[in-house]
Formats: sequence, C-alpha cells, structure tokens
Amino acid sequence: IQVFDLSELQNSLTSLLKFLKMSFHGGTDVTPALTHALQQLKHKDYKRADVVVVSDFVMPSLAKGVLTQIHGQKQTGTRFHSVVIGGGDHGSALEIFDTEWRFQNDWSSLIKSTLLSQRSKYN
Repeated sequence: IQVFDLSELQNSLTSLLKFLKMSFHGGTDVTPALTHALQQLKHKDYKRADVVVVSDFVMPSLAKGVLTQIHGQKQTGTRFHSVVIGGGDHGSALEIFDTEWRFQNDWSSLIKSTLLSQRSKYN
C-alpha cells in the first residue's frame, strides 16, 4: 500500500499530485489499506480523521472482520470516502463508503460526487 497523510504539513500539492498519479498495475486488495487506516484511527492524532480510498474498486468483498471495524468507526463519527477511477459496475465494494466520487478519464466526463451517508447509516 501507499499512504498519503494529508495532516502532515510537509505534504504539498505537488506531493499530492505525485501520489495521485501512482499506478500499481494489478488486482486490488483494499484490505491492507483499510486495515492500516483502521489502526491509524486508534491513535489520538487521528480520532477525528476521515478515510479516503482511491481505487478502481474492482476487488473481492471485504472480510467480515474489516467490515465490522469500519461500522464501529462510523459509530464514532469517522466517515469513509471513495474516489473511483474508471467506469463500470463495482458491486458491493462501494457499500461501506459515505461519499463516492467517480472519475472517468475521458473528454466527456467530469468528476461527480454522490453522497451515500443516508444509506450507510443503516448498514
């Protein structure tokens, strides 16, 4: 996984853009990234943090333990956001996220945001 901590002052817009240009050319297993984020949320400095995952979200379902931890964090006020790269159906992979931004890299599309928080309150 690659982590970009937006709270660190030394991170500049240039660093963020470099991070967002990364590509891993393989299947997505978001479990290690979410596990890392869930561990970070236990630290005092991250108690009020949100989580943003950037992916194509073509992936298997998350393990029940990870889902349970995510739902527990949501109870404390943590929000989970997704930035979806590319089109297509992503099935249940996106159900855990409160907000979803979709980006399709073509001339006719724009980034569009969908608030999913009402749905996630009941999951």
